[in-house]
Amino acid sequence: MGRLKSKVALITGGTQGVGEGIALVFAKEGAGVAINGRSAGKGVRALEKLRAVTDEARFFRADVSIKHEAQELVSRTVEAFGRIDVLVNNAMVIDGWKRAEDDSIDAALERSLRSCVYASLWLSQAAFPYMRDQGGGCIINFGSTGAIFGNSYQTHYSTAKEAIHGLTRTLAQEWGRHNVTVNTLMPAATTAGIIRMQEAYAEHSRLEEFHEQALNFERTRNLHPLMVPRAEIGVAPAAVGLASDSGQFITGQTIFVDGGIHLWGPNQHAMLPGVEYQLSSQTG
Repeated sequence: MGRLKSKVALITGGTQGVGEGIALVFAKEGAGVAINGRSAGKGVRALEKLRAVTDEARFFRADVSIKHEAQELVSRTVEAFGRIDVLVNNAMVIDGWKRAEDDSIDAALERSLRSCVYASLWLSQAAFPYMRDQGGGCIINFGSTGAIFGNSYQTHYSTAKEAIHGLTRTLAQEWGRHNVTVNTLMPAATTAGIIRMQEAYAEHSRLEEFHEQALNFERTRNLHPLMVPRAEIGVAPAAVGLASDSGQFITGQTIFVDGGIHLWGPNQHAMLPGVEYQLSSQTG
């Protein structure tokens, strides 16, 4: 405990799922924590949990896919805490699963790029001057094992997540001399957003068998060589390690925190055993 004492962290998408899990662990490790989300209701509920751990917690409502809101989010964090040491770019709008040829893919890709890639860039740009002037800082971005393997029906999601690697490595190169580290974590999580994607796929395919398998975590969890019940358990400690003084010589890295699911092979989410896929096209 106390590995992040005196540090301040901004965690986007910190009102649910992996982001909320990271925020709670950061608070337990002594950090001042600012969480962000688009829903005030979710923000209030998440803040109540944080306040049970620390008084040094804030919620700021913002849509990070809008540039000025992303920039203001960093400013508000610094105004509240006096500094920013860690930026966790976790937020992303997740659309349902779509065929690459669907007419709706353009809009879905635009939302994915703005909420993931552009948002991570804008937030990092805004945080960098403060980190530079403080003598250093830590930026944590998020990739996806599904994007690495090119999971079916996730063109928009995978494209945005793969772009994160280029952003991470370039920022690590440019800002390393200012002691700002930039890394990508690769989790495999069963979160609300992933469940929405699975529900949408099941609805489009009209395959009741897929719906039952994809939403039954007890049946899909065996895809992890390490039988971890929730991916947040592994992701948050990894984020703490990068954000702490122990991680100050780690930068430009892609770190898999997925229980070994990337060893299983491609399309692990879209090719469950025993399921015949008949997703109908939405084009035209």
